[in-house]
Amino acid sequence: MDIKVRYFKPSIGGRLTCTFELIHKGNQTIIIEGKVHRDDGELCAISTGNFSFLEI
Repeated sequence: MDIKVRYFKPSIGGRLTCTFELIHKGNQTIIIEGKVHRDDGELCAISTGNFSFLEI
């Protein structure tokens, strides 16, 4: 349904680590937050997404 990305620092260095957390799970929608860290531990970006889904 929507995605928002906020950038904080450039993604320089050798390795990026991406993590995510399920913030909310409803009957038809989920909200997920993702974070990207550089190999020196600095936070590069945060993203939140609101998605609708169908169970099959």
